[in-house]
Amino acid sequence: MTAHCRITLSPEDERRTRIFYDTVRSEQLQVAIDRERLGYLREVLEDPKLARLWWLDRHEDQVAAMTWEEFDNTILAELASTDESVSRAERVARTITQVFEELASNQAKQTQFLELTEKVVKIMGWSQLSEEPEPPSE
Repeated sequence: MTAHCRITLSPEDERRTRIFYDTVRSEQLQVAIDRERLGYLREVLEDPKLARLWWLDRHEDQVAAMTWEEFDNTILAELASTDESVSRAERVARTITQVFEELASNQAKQTQFLELTEKVVKIMGWSQLSEEPEPPSE
């Protein structure tokens, strides 16, 4: 069984209902926009390079007002030092991880790697690295 119902509103009630639904739609749109913006920021700010570009884009007026010396000493110095140290550290960490994965299943290569590592430590003059670590104090 299907029933149809028709409600007739006074012009004032119809106006208030329209205002209410327009307000609800506006709020829903704002929530969707905020959610999309936060997702974008989360994605951008996870990557240091993208985060710096995002910051430069947002502060274009401040960057434009800088002298070349200020730009070199602040922005350029920050970009160069952070990128270099992060990328170098990431490369070293990835390399060490890959080395340990390769060595995990091969005892002969583990022994060879340790012998070479001891030689490198001596050549570099890092004698403190070749010493046995002291057990942690209790």
